[in-house]
Amino acid sequence: SEVDLMLTKMQSADTSATDTVGSAAELAGTSWEVFELGGNALETETLPTLQFDNDGRVAAHAGCNRFNGAYTQEQDALNFAANMAGTMMACPPPYDELERQFISSLAQVAGIVSSDMQTALVDESGNAVLRMRMTN
Repeated sequence: SEVDLMLTKMQSADTSATDTVGSAAELAGTSWEVFELGGNALETETLPTLQFDNDGRVAAHAGCNRFNGAYTQEQDALNFAANMAGTMMACPPPYDELERQFISSLAQVAGIVSSDMQTALVDESGNAVLRMRMTN
């Protein structure tokens, strides 16, 4: 059998290149679709989404429940508030596990690294927690 790999070169979180998202104003008003979580490509019909508004709030959807909370960004540092609010519907597989992994991964985020229309949210060590692409 054959395996296809897609590699995207991304800058490290400590660079200051012009294509790195550098301020909350750049995230504000944008919507993203998450296509990789914890190094694994997501293969679900509905992918998780993140939508950043203009006043430091973020809305998330993982295929079943909706979540919202606060985020802070200072240059390439990004953090999500630990107390995200959300609906509590029972989710069918695979969305039940995907949702748990997605929301818990947001707590690990410490930074953001961008390349073209793709962005990685990274932990304190610079490892990709999730990868997403802009949808708007």
